[in-house]
Amino acid sequence: MKKIIFLLVVLLILGGGGYAGYMYLFAPPPDEAAKEEEAKKPKGDPIFVRVAPIVVPVIGKQKAETFLTLVVTLEVDEPGNAALIQAVTPRLIDAFLTALYGALDDGTVLDGKLVAIPMVKQKLQQASDKVMGPNVVRSVLVQTMSRRAL
Repeated sequence: MKKIIFLLVVLLILGGGGYAGYMYLFAPPPDEAAKEEEAKKPKGDPIFVRVAPIVVPVIGKQKAETFLTLVVTLEVDEPGNAALIQAVTPRLIDAFLTALYGALDDGTVLDGKLVAIPMVKQKLQQASDKVMGPNVVRSVLVQTMSRRAL
């Protein structure tokens, strides 16, 4: 009986020491953990910033075959970010056009006659993160997309 009690006490001491070592060496400090959780939470009602329509010609072998027209709205958390987007809208549209031209060239956006909206949103999100920085634009919303043949 004494051996069992002694063994339990040793296991409790080792377990407590292992837990304390883990908390000391690997667990983030409480302030950092709270900051990470705060950064992940939405900061209130979203604010939507509409960007001017984007017209992208789809170039064929010799000329433009069709035109894609997109109406994009960006979702942000803070009013300051909305004002920042409005201030840098020309750079943002330029980044959107560059991303869409690249996606049209490598064929990730167009599948025959169909347009892959999730890929368009992903490319526009990457472009907005490149211009605005990460975590400024919560999401890119494609309001309308039309394709007009020439």
